Amino acid sequence: MNIQEQQTIRNFIANRIAKRKEQREFRDEDDIISSGIIDSLGIMHLVGFLETTFGIRIRDDDLLPENFTSVVAIASFVARNR
Repeated sequence: MNIQEQQTIRNFIANRIAKRKEQREFRDEDDIISSGIIDSLGIMHLVGFLETTFGIRIRDDDLLPENFTSVVAIASFVARNR
């Protein structure tokens, strides 16, 4: 996955999922689940976004925390599923 695609994921999380302004400032390596930036509902929104934007299919058994803990983890997951 290239940097632009990783930035697309980051922007979606910061602008569409993060609820508070202070949650929008995070690094790509930060754990967005334990920090409360994203919750289970946010992950479902993110799944829809990833499927539409990157043309992948995410199965229920792909919904593991390690695939969604950070922007880097999400980008790696998307790259593996293309």
